[in-house]
Amino acid sequence: MNTKRKVILIALIALMSQVAFAKSKTLKGSVISGKDTIRCEIFVKTGFKKRLEQNYFTKKVSILKDDVKTKYKPHQIDAFIISSPTEGELKFVSLSGDKQNFYREIIKGRISYYNFCATIDYTTSYLPVVVKNDKIIFLNVMNSKQRLAKLLIDYPELHSDWINKYSNKDRIEVIRKYNKHFLK
Repeated sequence: MNTKRKVILIALIALMSQVAFAKSKTLKGSVISGKDTIRCEIFVKTGFKKRLEQNYFTKKVSILKDDVKTKYKPHQIDAFIISSPTEGELKFVSLSGDKQNFYREIIKGRISYYNFCATIDYTTSYLPVVVKNDKIIFLNVMNSKQRLAKLLIDYPELHSDWINKYSNKDRIEVIRKYNKHFLK
């Protein structure tokens, strides 16, 4: 067998094994719409190391309630929560400025922080997103530090520290400090 065929065969085996590892099952969860909460089972896919395939929830969520399967899109519900034995409680929300996608909620506050799961050519990326005053700002682009700095302007000390002392990897810590400051 020549080298080109070996490479193609190895690539096919790797792709097939990834597909084989992705298993569909249900986990306990709830769907939130307005003041209503529906306790249900949520269909999930797990991949390697039994981690949830979060890209499965970008455009829709499928639930099982009383033996009836229902699909919801972001414009139909406010949020859904999954109770994962390996990852804890995961909350996905639809944002008022984007009713086409679900976002994984990391921090809720005056500045909220989310991950948007994007899959391109079988590669999954978690894109950082912040929301302040209903404005959605992606931080995976150039000038992400300056983008967040603009949102911190109403807390001058933290704004200065963000620019001069912190790096991009500290953004969650900085957002938590910002939100905590305004809870006082």
